[in-house]
Formats: sequence, structure tokens, C-alpha cells
Amino acid sequence: MSDGDSVKKVQVSLVLAGFLRLLARRPEIPAATIADVVLFTAGEKVAVRFAVPTEVRTELDHWASDCGLAADSRTMGIKRVADWTCVGVDESLATEHLDVVVYARSQKDASVICETETSGTSAQAGLLLGYPPCCVAAYECYSKGPADWIGRALARSGAGPFPCWANRLPLSWGAPTFIGELYPCSFDCASATRRGRLVFELLQEFGLEKLAQTILAQAILPVAGGSIAAPRETKRVNTAPDLLLEFVE
Repeated sequence: MSDGDSVKKVQVSLVLAGFLRLLARRPEIPAATIADVVLFTAGEKVAVRFAVPTEVRTELDHWASDCGLAADSRTMGIKRVADWTCVGVDESLATEHLDVVVYARSQKDASVICETETSGTSAQAGLLLGYPPCCVAAYECYSKGPADWIGRALARSGAGPFPCWANRLPLSWGAPTFIGELYPCSFDCASATRRGRLVFELLQEFGLEKLAQTILAQAILPVAGGSIAAPRETKRVNTAPDLLLEFVE
């Protein structure tokens, strides 16, 4: 085994395995962050960002410290609209407060991204977090009417079926996805698809084949009638136009 392979193995053990252990006991951590931590572990992202209760942030801080990561955080008012979390809303509109925390390998990166995330624009923050520019631009549009972001994404998409690698919809029922916290500009976005496929490949490379296949199984579930409902449940947690959304490998 080369020195580079040894370093990578240590990073995977400390960063990714430690995070997954924490995620298993702290359901308040969004499942969406799995993909982002995978990319961060592989050096494909300069930072990872979470919006969590203070007591969860404290545990994340311990994880980050064990991994030798730098951190910066702010407490922000939030409001939830469908499956969308609006961060940094006016106090009169806030329904709860969460800690927005950014972890990076350098203090400069953590501080700059956290400051931008909480005081700058979502576009600036998205680009710093490594999201595709096309998706960052679309996010700005979605944020003006977050309850209907799925309909807007469909309007930008082709006829389908869509590549499962860019399917964000399973997050609506709490399942992880390959694109993490990214809102794709369309369901067939080439950049989002490349990102999702990379996460799938990295999970397998890191020895997490079972997790990769579990996420894949969720990602290819068709969404009947355009309504997103948890598998085997009747409660509808979000609504899209009256179409059949189908995702394939």
C-alpha cells in the first residue's frame, strides 16, 4: 500500500466513518449531507455545511475536532416550506432556530464560507460550496417560490425518464440521495448527474457498497402521478405537476 493510499484510508476512517456513526444516532442531521461528506472526504469539496440544533452541532464539533477540521458557525432563524428549509429569514417569520456550521480543512475556508452563507447571497455560498453554476442560478429562481421548486425543475427538464444520479426527490421521505443538498437545475442536468455518479463510485471505492446500493434503490423509484409519497405510505409530503416521474440508471 502506498503512502497516498494509507492517508486516504485514514481520512475515510476518521471523516466518513466517524460521520456515519454520528448520523446513525442523530436523526436530526439531514440525510442529504451524506453525499456532501463523501465528496469532502475525497477532496472534491473544500467544506461541508450543516443546519442543525445546537446540541447536534456540539456533537458535530467533536467529530470535526477528532478529524482535525476547522469550524465556524452562526445561529439563524429558519422557516420550512414543504421540503425546503429557508435559512436566515426575518425573525418575525422564523419558526425555529438552527446553527449553521461549516467545516473545512482550513480556518479561512470555514470562516469565509460561513460568513457568506449567513450574510452574503445563496449564489455566492453555493459556488463556494462547489455546486454547479447552472444549479446555483436555478436555486435563486426556486427560492422565490420554494413550494413549487419541483414544478419549476420539471419545466426545465426533458420528457424523461431522468437519470437517477440527479434525483433529489427521495429526500422528501427522509432517504439519502447521490446529489446531497444540491437542488438540480433540471432532472437531467449533466453537471448534477456527474456529481451524483461520482458519489456512487466513491461510496463503492470507500467500501460502502451496501449503502451505495440502498441509495440507488431509492433513486430509481418512480414517483406515480407526480406526487411524492414515502414508499409503502399514503401520506403525501409534497406535490409536483400531474406527471409520472421515472428515474433510471
